[in-house]
Amino acid sequence: MTAQAAQGMVQARILITAKTYPTPSERHLETVCTAGVRLDTPQPEWVRLYPISFRLLDYDLQFKKYQIVEVPIRSRGAKDIRSESYTPDISRLISGEVIDSQRGKWTRRREMLGSLVGATTTCALISANKNLPPHTLGPSLGLVKPLNPQVSVTKGKPWNRAQQQKVARAAMPTLFDEDYVRNELEPQPYDMRVRYCCTDPACKGHDQSLIDWEVGQAGRTWSLRYPADEIPERLRAKWQGLFSEDKDAHLFVGNQLLHPQSFMGLGVWYPRKT
Repeated sequence: MTAQAAQGMVQARILITAKTYPTPSERHLETVCTAGVRLDTPQPEWVRLYPISFRLLDYDLQFKKYQIVEVPIRSRGAKDIRSESYTPDISRLISGEVIDSQRGKWTRRREMLGSLVGATTTCALISANKNLPPHTLGPSLGLVKPLNPQVSVTKGKPWNRAQQQKVARAAMPTLFDEDYVRNELEPQPYDMRVRYCCTDPACKGHDQSLIDWEVGQAGRTWSLRYPADEIPERLRAKWQGLFSEDKDAHLFVGNQLLHPQSFMGLGVWYPRKT
């Protein structure tokens, strides 16, 4: 038996589809929740990789969205009973091809996700996590079709006292990198929300935070390019454009472990209609 098998690890081939903005962590300094699709299974399957302290990783381990990676993973078990949740051995991650959006590669992305595109609705995901037996949870990830989505942007919230303490601790040098200067993690300068109805005929509407890393990064970098009072509208217009009529837009959604009926937007899927 290999050491990997003895640890309950399996080698997985995954297309990364979503990375959330980093959050402070007591145990892991800061973490990014990463979602993707397993390509090594008979049919594409959702997978959540956690914890990943992305900004603290060596450069060669920092993967991109829509990049294929190979990494040993094991179920998180009692720590996270959602069936899609796995702990990766991030030190053994191998980065592969980036499936970019140029030259028709949205077609390749769609082929990799297969039947997962629009396979469920937000209402169905919420319903599947209601009235369950103890120690069980329903599906926690999906790619849903939003109807009439409306994007809004507001000023972000600063870290609270506990979060700020974690952020400061994460930036401190360690015994192994005494000379390394690590910038403190900044809170998202702007919060983005998406209101929409899903395709469930009885849907009464959803209002979800969009916690995509790219939203936070845009808010930070655009502060160096545009006047502060212009940025909220620029962000809103940029992401509203991803849901334009010429695009077959869907929304990656995922729930919270402690609040399984609470789903958030993880990113936008926006190929042009064909």
